[in-house]
Amino acid sequence: MAWRGKRHGANRAPRSSLARFPGLGKPAIFEHILRTCVESGALLGERIRMNAIHSPRVYMRSLATRHSRSELSPAIRDAISVVKAAGFDLVIVETSGIGQGDAAITEVCDVSMYVMTSEFGAPTQLEKIDMIDYADLIAINKFERKGSEDAKRQVQKQYQRSHQLFDRDLSEMPVYGTIASQFNDPGTNTLFVALVDTINRKTGTNWKTNLKTVANVEKHNVIIPNERRYYLREIAETVRSYHRRAEQQVEVARRPFQIEGAIEAAKERDEAEDVIRALETLKADYEAKLTPESKRILATWEETKAKYAAKTFVTKVRDKEIITEPLFCFFRQICSINPDNLFIMNGMYSTCIHLFHYIEGEC
Repeated sequence: MAWRGKRHGANRAPRSSLARFPGLGKPAIFEHILRTCVESGALLGERIRMNAIHSPRVYMRSLATRHSRSELSPAIRDAISVVKAAGFDLVIVETSGIGQGDAAITEVCDVSMYVMTSEFGAPTQLEKIDMIDYADLIAINKFERKGSEDAKRQVQKQYQRSHQLFDRDLSEMPVYGTIASQFNDPGTNTLFVALVDTINRKTGTNWKTNLKTVANVEKHNVIIPNERRYYLREIAETVRSYHRRAEQQVEVARRPFQIEGAIEAAKERDEAEDVIRALETLKADYEAKLTPESKRILATWEETKAKYAAKTFVTKVRDKEIITEPLFCFFRQICSINPDNLFIMNGMYSTCIHLFHYIEGEC
């Protein structure tokens, strides 16, 4: 990708690179950098996302890397020469997804930036990433994810070791947390300021920016807080676990009644006492498997059935009585008024009729 501002001169355009593992949000960082460069606010991402790069100051070209055995296309040097000769002020070269030992991008660029996320595994894995040794800047994108602060600290330590910067504080390491998907993200703005400063220092340019920098990056306007990202999954799992426990308790609750029938049949046939005692022991074992809640439900079943068989169902909430008419009674009344409604609500009505016949009594 190339960007043109005030003409810097042929063959003088600084070259910056973005290397990263696949799926780390690099296009969003591209978008933010270009949005800042182009005053008209044009956005740029991977070719599949290009919706608003129709600016005469921006040119992007995708180059295939097939058969190159590298993260770079064999034509990358010629492509850079072409856009430099065209008078663009900044050339950004983005690699395809790279592995731990790929750092060829540093050979064609003046400034190298490595984009990663917090999900790199154990800290020892950082030792294998060559780009940490060569990168001028490192961006940890998707910084809203859990564990990103710890990951940033580990990357800062690794950068300090790789570059032998033990005389400097960790906070001075050029490692930045970004949430590039967030509009006007302070972290990405801070990264952009660092990128401009690095380009100025390494290439002799005098570019300036008025963007503000921040030390900490936070997600703004979140609908679901980061600590509750999986709350719907937790709710679903809780409900599924409840249903599994309920089904298991149903099977357990059936057995004592079945065994009780067997005991009665054995007594009628004057079976040996050993057989009856064995059945009674088996019944007691199954009853012991019932939870206190299941035992309470079975003990109060007749009372519960009577409540639901009544014309109204009364619930107390904070000393206030809420009177509800059973649903199956409601549907029965509707269908008795207009028989045509029976066809419209056939499914629900059938369910209500089954309930009605199951629970003794009339509405």
